[in-house]
Amino acid sequence: MRSALLLCVSLVAMATPLHGSDPLRISVSPAYSYAPSTLNIRLRLEPSAENRSVEIIADGADFYRSSEISLDGERGPATFELKLRNVPGGDYQVVAVLKDHAGRPRASAARAVTVMSMGDHD
Repeated sequence: MRSALLLCVSLVAMATPLHGSDPLRISVSPAYSYAPSTLNIRLRLEPSAENRSVEIIADGADFYRSSEISLDGERGPATFELKLRNVPGGDYQVVAVLKDHAGRPRASAARAVTVMSMGDHD
């Protein structure tokens, strides 16, 4: 009975919508990889009329890439995926910044990733 209850609670928690929680969540995979790497970035956005754009930044010592995507307020996607290809070795902060109609940040989220050069595994 107890395991069935835990299973039900887990399923409800997974099905809970984003409303009432963070307006922006980010995940990046893989967290560790070998260069050149493809980073898979996934954003979850809480729909809001204030959402007008999201900027995604990968920042490392020798590499920087950013993209800004327009959003259509509450009609915008709840999930967004982006691939960064051929990322060279280094430690990176991958940051997403959700912006309003005036370009002001509404929320941000970040993840750290490491892309190892072939010589880094000795």
